[in-house]
Amino acid sequence: MRQLSGDDVGAGGHDQDAGPSHHRILSLAVAGGFLDGTRLEFSDGLNCIIGGRGTGKTTALEFIRYILGMMPDAADSRPRSKAIEGHVRGNLGSGTIHLEVENWQTWRSPIHHTG
Repeated sequence: MRQLSGDDVGAGGHDQDAGPSHHRILSLAVAGGFLDGTRLEFSDGLNCIIGGRGTGKTTALEFIRYILGMMPDAADSRPRSKAIEGHVRGNLGSGTIHLEVENWQTWRSPIHHTG
């Protein structure tokens, strides 16, 4: 799995001195489970996760969605909700997800979840 950021592809047009005007995910780190030892650091702007089949691209994104509490509503699609939750729990096992988020006031908030 390889990670590219907006800096790598020429994001341009963003005032770096002004600070973010939105919430921003700074990093994702995983200890244990399928992505054990993985640390992804995100830049402001476009971020791409590139890799072959089965390297953890979807798992990384589902971990972010899971830890932010943005899983699909079971009332809308119970089978889909259960499948995604099973994917997350199966790939995390008893591991830990650490997500660092920055808000518009440049406050950094680490969020942890243990499977």
